[in-house]
Amino acid sequence: MSVFLLGKMNRRFKPFITLLCMVFGLLIQAQTVTIGTGTSTQRYPLAGYYGFERSASLYTASEINLPAGGSLLSVAWNATASTNFALPVKIYVKPVATAVTTISAQNWASAIGGATLVYNGTLTNMPTGWNTVTLQTPFYYNGSDNLMVYVENNYGGYGTGTTAGNAFAYSTAASKHMYIRDDSNPPTGDGTVTSDRPNIRMTFGPAPACPPPGVITLTSATTTSAGISWTAPSPAPAGGYEIYYSTSSTAPTAATPPSQTVATGTSATISPLVANTTYYIWVRAKCDATNQSWWVGPISIHTAYCTPTGGTSSTQYYLNNVTTTGGISNLGYTANSYTAYVNSTAPFSAIPSATLTMNLASNMPSSFSSFYYYVWVDWNNNLSFNDPGETILATTNYAATGTATIPIPATTPPGTYKVRTATSYSGNINSCGPAPYGNYVDFALNVIALQPCSSAPPSNIAVSNVTASTALVSWVPAIGATYVVRYKPVTGTTWSTITVNTTLASSQLLSNLLDQTQYEVQVATVCGGATGAFSPSVTFTTLALNYCTAGPTGNTSTSGYINNVTVTPTNAPIMVSNSASDGYKDYTADPTRLVILQRGGGNTNKISVSKYWPGSTSSYMEFLHGSISTETEFLMLLKES
Repeated sequence: MSVFLLGKMNRRFKPFITLLCMVFGLLIQAQTVTIGTGTSTQRYPLAGYYGFERSASLYTASEINLPAGGSLLSVAWNATASTNFALPVKIYVKPVATAVTTISAQNWASAIGGATLVYNGTLTNMPTGWNTVTLQTPFYYNGSDNLMVYVENNYGGYGTGTTAGNAFAYSTAASKHMYIRDDSNPPTGDGTVTSDRPNIRMTFGPAPACPPPGVITLTSATTTSAGISWTAPSPAPAGGYEIYYSTSSTAPTAATPPSQTVATGTSATISPLVANTTYYIWVRAKCDATNQSWWVGPISIHTAYCTPTGGTSSTQYYLNNVTTTGGISNLGYTANSYTAYVNSTAPFSAIPSATLTMNLASNMPSSFSSFYYYVWVDWNNNLSFNDPGETILATTNYAATGTATIPIPATTPPGTYKVRTATSYSGNINSCGPAPYGNYVDFALNVIALQPCSSAPPSNIAVSNVTASTALVSWVPAIGATYVVRYKPVTGTTWSTITVNTTLASSQLLSNLLDQTQYEVQVATVCGGATGAFSPSVTFTTLALNYCTAGPTGNTSTSGYINNVTVTPTNAPIMVSNSASDGYKDYTADPTRLVILQRGGGNTNKISVSKYWPGSTSSYMEFLHGSISTETEFLMLLKES
């Protein structure tokens, strides 16, 4: 009868009836899976109490128990209370490996990265019972992965309704649920992970005749190109894959011609792209000349690093000091004023397998003394800091300073990697901002390849962290080599030598240096027991000594003071200094009071100090500092009563 009616029906209704038959066929074969039997309630996942609420839930393959896979057609959540308002909702689905059994706290942009938008609409006046949402785009499930279900609610403003909302039933599932919420603006911080996972009902139809590809991943990006990959469905399509990309987020239809095709393999490079532009990318399988899967995606890419925004509420908070240790060259960034975003050109380099320590400090109003600190590294150079392992530091408590440990894997390819740092007084920011009470500073980390062992001196010799008496010399190490470092004042004739026997050592601290003195340093490679030629000299100048200004806190009246200091050195003129009452006096610029002492054992250098005090007792301490470099710079501690 149905065939007869279809044949007699007006031509324009035939496609509609055919579609109804297809949907009816899917429903006949549909399987419904219910996960969770708990009766406790919460407002997630469909809530409008805050203006912007997000919910992420992880359901395992063993819980779904559908080894043959299928097309996810709808999802439902069980409400125990009704609501009467319209709620704009987006639902995303993403497969994850079976080894992923818990959710890690992350921001929403990172969470939904690679997920498929399956519903974008408005739910109105939700009743009690199972609230079913029919997906606008069916999602192919391969039967073996775990599934992430993301629900994004955008009521706006300060929200509506009660804190309980629809009181959706949930069950306890350790670390398999995360929520993020905020008023006025969509939340940018990391979510809160809980065990209160909403009960869910999923309806699956049979797998499509042409299964779509799996999750699309952005593998690389430049200002003019993007590399992507995806997982193959089973069976793999005989005709390869088709890719569509656009600057519009509007999804392609079945009739949309592809931007490019891939005959074999599961990866592609999309080029040319326009710099500083956002693109959206979809992929579909091509099973034969006339049979394609639905489009999977989109993933988005911006062909430039985002320029973060800072100080949207205050410009009093900013990073004023960023330093590193452990590198071939290290950071010594300082700032004296606020800038929302700084793209620093400060030098910064290291070798694979090194571990860098980054220390951060912030400027602050006098009434505040602590901040949140953040460090990100774009290890895969895809113009994003949202990939796993790229958040290096995100403090969860206020601190006066921040410390990040940056291990560089031995397999890291040589090249330049963007490092983004940030501070925030309000906390919970992401790599693109905004930071209402803070700012961002970028650096370029240059990872330098290890060199083969040879008799040639090491390359990239540099000197950093120079003080009045120390300096750090660094170089690019060679595999299996050790080193000899020698140094001297430029005007000197005798070298001081240090043997560095640690494998892959890339630096050596020089100590006991003269202040305000220009030095030269050279490094030689020891390879196979043979010492090669020393490198050309690298020069540096030590800093001037920086003394604190004395501030006596006791009796500074004329009744008690040092009135004479006499120095009797070995083989040098006697220095006699008579003085009157003074809280603090600096004689370092007086040539008649220059003290010359001879260093070394067997000397009989003598210093005597006399005081004037009209009373019966007195007590004081005095430290005298030599004007030459000595092993012990404090020459005498005198305590007299």
